[in-house]
Amino acid sequence: MIDHFLMRKIVFVDEQKVSMEDEFDLVEKERTMFVVYDDEKPIGAARVKMTPPQAKVERVCILKEYRSQGIGFGLMDEIMKYCDANGCSDIRLGAQTHAIPFYEKCGFTAYGDLFYDANIPHFHMKRTK
Repeated sequence: MIDHFLMRKIVFVDEQKVSMEDEFDLVEKERTMFVVYDDEKPIGAARVKMTPPQAKVERVCILKEYRSQGIGFGLMDEIMKYCDANGCSDIRLGAQTHAIPFYEKCGFTAYGDLFYDANIPHFHMKRTK
């Protein structure tokens, strides 16, 4: 769990300047956490809120030096398999606007209006099968 929090601190707090209060909330223990490793080094993370038949993917992050190598696709693929296996076929997330093309390639479609989370523009997205 420490590796998960470290990844989020590096990407969201240090790199994107999200406040610690906005990034780390009181629902951590209610989420399923994922960590990606390169050998023993943590390089990415995400968490999922499971409320079958729906799941919400949250806090997806990959260290800057590991981006554009397909690691995020692998992480999202594992998350979607986990959600499906646990009765959550309706998978949603809030995507930073710059990440929308990535999530579209993962099978998600944007919907609704632009919103801000931690002062960063986002759109809601859902997986389309």
